[in-house]
Amino acid sequence: MKHRFLHKKSKDRFAELHSITLLEYKVSDTVAYIKSDGTKPAHAHGHKHEDKLSLSVKSLDHLIIHPGEVFSFRKTMGKAIKHLGYHNHRLSAETRSGLSVIIDSLNVLILQSPLEIKDVHLPNGGASPIVSYSDMDYRFKNNTHQCFQLHVFRAGDFVHAELRSEEEMLFFYRLTEEERGFRKEGKKYYQVSKIYREVVGKHTGETVDRILVLDNRSEVTFDYSLIPKDQVIE
Repeated sequence: MKHRFLHKKSKDRFAELHSITLLEYKVSDTVAYIKSDGTKPAHAHGHKHEDKLSLSVKSLDHLIIHPGEVFSFRKTMGKAIKHLGYHNHRLSAETRSGLSVIIDSLNVLILQSPLEIKDVHLPNGGASPIVSYSDMDYRFKNNTHQCFQLHVFRAGDFVHAELRSEEEMLFFYRLTEEERGFRKEGKKYYQVSKIYREVVGKHTGETVDRILVLDNRSEVTFDYSLIPKDQVIE
């Protein structure tokens, strides 16, 4: 309820226009495994119907984010999510898992771009954003002078996601992980690392900016005996 109220009060211009064609330049891309949402494709009039999660992915595909516009996962995927079985603020475990993969893919794309992340929630210091349809969102804003576009599609058990631009980028963005290991706190172990985003000149190879985007601290959920001893940080 709170998030719906804030949505109505927001003065942001939200991205809503889908283009038939793709913008020319690819800025970043990622591929992620996605579990079936449990609905089996059906046949009607000789045509194969995709499962509901695949149809929902199409809500993102070819979406244009103009200069000054904000992308909102809730606003873009709202109708599609309801078709996935959203009732009384609850989603099935399969749907939550699928949506988490989609948002995580978007997050990776945007971290490797000049777009500004505005709203993201990370569980237990981990890298994957939380999906809770009733009160959370994932947003980013285009504060540049040019248009960007999402290209997202399902291929078998994988979701392919790209961020594209209308002009060639002078820089590329890369994520690097440092200080990775395991730390014991009390009786529990946590996996820790620091994720940096580096901005590198395409023609010079020079790193012009480097910022910490995630100080990871995730509780280890597997058997502690499997933790490599040489990776334990004292």
